[in-house]
Amino acid sequence: MITKHRGFSLLATVFLLTANVFAQQKLKEIKIGDKIPDLLIQGIINQKSNKVQLKELYKDGLLIIDFWGTFCVPCIKEMTFLDSLKAAHPGKFNVLMVTTEDENVIKKFLSKTSNKDIRAANLTLATKDTLLRKLFPHNMIPHNIWIDKDGIVKAITGGAEIKTENILNFNDGKNTAALRTKKDNITFDRMKEFHLGDSIFTYRSIITPRINGIGGFGRALTDKGARYFQLNCTITDFYWNAYSNFIPSMRRNLMEVHTRDSLRLFDPSDASLKKSTYKNYEEWEDENTYCYSLTLPSRVADPVLRNYMFNDLERQFKIKARTEIKNIPCMVVTKIKSELLKPVVMGPDSKLEIIEEMNGDKRIKNARIMDILDWWYRKNESFVLPDPFLCEIKPADDIYFDIDLEFSKENIEEGISPEMLYRQLEKYGFLFKKEIRPYSILVLDDLN
Repeated sequence: MITKHRGFSLLATVFLLTANVFAQQKLKEIKIGDKIPDLLIQGIINQKSNKVQLKELYKDGLLIIDFWGTFCVPCIKEMTFLDSLKAAHPGKFNVLMVTTEDENVIKKFLSKTSNKDIRAANLTLATKDTLLRKLFPHNMIPHNIWIDKDGIVKAITGGAEIKTENILNFNDGKNTAALRTKKDNITFDRMKEFHLGDSIFTYRSIITPRINGIGGFGRALTDKGARYFQLNCTITDFYWNAYSNFIPSMRRNLMEVHTRDSLRLFDPSDASLKKSTYKNYEEWEDENTYCYSLTLPSRVADPVLRNYMFNDLERQFKIKARTEIKNIPCMVVTKIKSELLKPVVMGPDSKLEIIEEMNGDKRIKNARIMDILDWWYRKNESFVLPDPFLCEIKPADDIYFDIDLEFSKENIEEGISPEMLYRQLEKYGFLFKKEIRPYSILVLDDLN
C-alpha cells in the first residue's frame, strides 16, 4: 500500500509538471507565420453549441479572430460590416468575435433597443475570453488575426484592413503581404506618466517643483524658435518673463501685484524671513521656486507666446495675469531730421548685428532706434535703467541704419551709463526726455 501510494504521488507530480509545461507552451505569444494550436473555444453565445473547435472555423478558408468590446464604437461598426459581408458570401470566410466581457453583459448590450441595428447572427461570438487574448496580446481594439486554412497566422491588423477586397481575395493569396501589421506596445501602461514621446513631442508644457543641482537661473532658449524654459525661478519671474519677452532684469515699477501672500511670490528679505515659518532662505527657495518648460511646434508671435505662458501659469499657481495702462515715468524718444544718419537697404538675409569691441565701442548694423534701445534695456540692471522706452518717431523717420558708438577709456573704466548712450545717439538727431506717460504694465491678482 505504501509503495503504491508513493508511486501514485510520483505519477501525479510528473503529470502536473507536464501539464504546467504544456500550459506555458500553449500561452506563448503566437506571431505572424506561426501555426495556431487546435483550441477549444468556450463561451459561445449565438450558435447551437456553447463551444467550438477552432480548426472547424478555418478548415475551409480564412478565419478572422476579431477582438472587440461593447465600449468600442469602431468594433461595433466592424462587427455589423463583417456580418453583412458574410451573409452575402456564405462559406467564403468565418469570423470569431472575441471579448473578455461576460455573457450576460453581451446579451444585454445586443438586446437594447438603441442597438437594434447591430447584427452578428452570421458570426461566432465568444465571451469571457481568457485564452486567446494571452496568445495574441494587444492594448487596442479592434485587433484582428487573419488565419488561413492550414491554421497559419498570415496577418495581425487593426480595423483599417477589414475591407471587402482584402477579405474576399485572402484565400487566393492576393494582397496578404500588403496588409498593414498592427503592433501594440504591450508593456505600455497608460495609467503611468507618459514618457514614450519624450524625444519626439511637438508641444509640451511642464511645471515642476524646484530641482536642486541644475542651477538657479531663468532664461529663454530657442530650438528652431519654439523652445522656452526657466529653471528654479520664482512665480513672479515666470510672469515677468512672459510679459517682458524675457528681459533679464525685472522692473518692479512695471508690475503691480495684488496678493495675500507676498512671501510666496517674491524673494524674501531677512526681516520677512524672521516673521515667517521658514528657517532660512534655502528652505524658502525649496518651497517657492519652480521649473517651467514650454515647447511649441513652431515659432509664434510674442503676444501669442505670452498668452500660452499666462494660461499655463494661471492653472498652476492660481494667479491671474493681465496688462493695464498706467501713467508711469518713461524715457520718451523723439527725432529731428539729421543728414548724418544714412538709411540702409535691408536685404532678405539682413539681420540686426551688435558687435561689442574690446575697447568698449559698439558697432551696430541693420538697426532701428528701438532695436538699439531694447538691447540696451536688456543689458542694464533695473537700478541703472528702471524706466521703459517709449518711441514717438514717425514711421517715415523710423529707418534702418548702421552706427558706431565710441566711448572713451574713462567711460569704460567708470561704466557706460544710459546718459552716455543718449549723448552718442543725440548726435544723429535722437532726443531723450523723461516724462509721465501711459504705459502697459503687468498686473497680477490672486484667483481665490
